[in-house]
Amino acid sequence: MQPEREDTLEARYAIKFCVKLGKNATLTYGLLQTAYGLTCMGRASVFRWHKKFKGGRESTISEPFEVIVGTVHKIIHDEMNMRKICVKSVPRVLSDEQKERRVSDSREMVELINSDSRVLMALVTCDESWIYCCDPEP
Repeated sequence: MQPEREDTLEARYAIKFCVKLGKNATLTYGLLQTAYGLTCMGRASVFRWHKKFKGGRESTISEPFEVIVGTVHKIIHDEMNMRKICVKSVPRVLSDEQKERRVSDSREMVELINSDSRVLMALVTCDESWIYCCDPEP
C-alpha cells in the first residue's frame, strides 16, 4: 500500500476538525483554500471527506481500494498527454500522417456506406468505437 501524502492527510484532519465545529462543506472548502492556496485539496474531495466525517467516520486514512479521481485525471492528462473528447481519450497532438490516415479512413467508410447500405448492418461496436471488418495488415 502506498503511504499517504502528508499534505493530503493534514487536509483530512482539517476537514474533520471543521465537521466537529459544525462547519458546512462549502465553508470548509473555503477555509482550506485560504490555508493551503494552490496546493488545496480539490472541491469534490473536500466534499466527499466532509460527508464521510459528518456520517461518523473517524479515520483519516484512505481505504486501500479508494481511487482518487484527481490523481487519475492528472496521470491521463499530464503523463499520458491525452484529453477527453466526448467519451473517448485521444492523444492531444496527432502527427500529419495520423491526421491524414484518420481522414482517409473516414472517407473510405463513408464511401462504403454510400455504396452499399448493408455495410452499416455489419458494423461492430466495442467501447463506443466503430470497427468495420478489421483485417490486420501482414
